[in-house]
This record gives sequence, structure tokens and C-alpha cells, in this order.
Amino acid sequence: LEQGPEAEAATFAVNYQGVSNGLRLALPGMLERGEGHVINVISLSARVPVAGLAHYAASKHAALGLTHSVRHELAESGVRLSAVLPTAVRTRLSAGIPLGGLCTQEPEDVARAVLAVQRSGAAERTVPRYLAGAGLALGLLPERL
Repeated sequence: LEQGPEAEAATFAVNYQGVSNGLRLALPGMLERGEGHVINVISLSARVPVAGLAHYAASKHAALGLTHSVRHELAESGVRLSAVLPTAVRTRLSAGIPLGGLCTQEPEDVARAVLAVQRSGAAERTVPRYLAGAGLALGLLPERL
């Protein structure tokens, strides 16, 4: 909770409101055609919280919840929604951020996951895939060891 209110609002504006705005713009045409597929690239932080990133994780959790809720709402419409949840991605944007021991991915890994989800129609996919159960496993652990 170290972020001030302005930084918190900016985080939600990009990470949640950006997804919401994108859906508002993309869905009407898809619904009119009776087909389409929105794939939101969110973050594994939506499932696995990271200390020091509470507002970031909350904004990603909100984006994931929105994606899954709208997926259910549109289940019979021919329009699909999916989420890709990568760990930290090695880009110029993340170059100045100390990632410590975090598992990181190349942008190409995320692109391959987007293509796989587009083909399969899966609701969700983590990058890397072996972390798919990380959120569930985390929920089984005690707060403190």
C-alpha cells in the first residue's frame, strides 16, 4: 500500500479500465457478427500476489474477473473471451525494474500463448504453463510458515 492515491488510480486506469474500454469498443461489432475472440493479456499477478505490488495485483485481478465474467455473459453469443497470464516479460519497459528471482518470459513466449488460446478457445493460460496451478497452490499454504 505504498502507492499514493494518484499512482493507485493510474494503475487501475491502465490495467483495469483499459481492458474495460477495449471490451466496450470491440464487443459491439463482434456481437453483431455473432463471432469474435478477445484475448486479454493480463498478468500472473492476477492469481499470485507479489509483496510490494498490492495495487498492481488488485488491478490485474479486477481485469481477470471482468474477462471471465463477460466470457460467461456472452457464452451463447459466438464471442469468446480469454486471458493470458504471463509472469514478468523481458521488454524495454521492464528493463529498469529489479525483477530479482522472478521467473521472466520473452515476448515471443507470450505471443505463442496468445496464438494457442486463439486456436483452443481456452478461458485462461499461464506463461509459462507449469505455473498454471500456482494460484491454487498458494491458496493452500498458510499465511506464515
